[in-house]
Amino acid sequence: MIKELTKLNDLLSELYGRAIVELLEDADSKAYAGFNFKLGGQAFKFRKSKQTPKKAGQFVVLWKRNEARVSVPFDIRDHFDFVIIWSEGKERSGFFLFPKNKLASQQVLSVKENEGKRGFRLYPDWVIPPNKLAERTKAWQAPYFIDFDNDRAKNLEAVKSILSEG
Repeated sequence: MIKELTKLNDLLSELYGRAIVELLEDADSKAYAGFNFKLGGQAFKFRKSKQTPKKAGQFVVLWKRNEARVSVPFDIRDHFDFVIIWSEGKERSGFFLFPKNKLASQQVLSVKENEGKRGFRLYPDWVIPPNKLAERTKAWQAPYFIDFDNDRAKNLEAVKSILSEG
């Protein structure tokens, strides 16, 4: 298990009373530390975002291959409940915990005839958005960000609240 998942497992197992199970690496998302796992009867996708050199924020991919082996966005009908995206700054770290329905409402996942995105930009707490679009993006993402600089009890409550949305 990679160090980020070990830290995440420590926090989540405190809520669930058990550890991550059925941990499988996502071969198509190795560059973003892609994994799938289950915990407490729920299915999770895990990715690690990357800092990009020319733009504020971080970037992550979130796609699958279709029958023709072409990359396509995940769909609301795909079997997972949450997406966790690990984020690191110079001396800070945290993760976004997105319910599938939230990603669908933000057009990250495909829903019916509306195609989702194969990747998107993230704005953790420590990033100052450079423009109005980035500010709007950060605004919808902010409630789903868990900052490891916060008190552990506060983080557990935030995670519990987000998990109740799913």
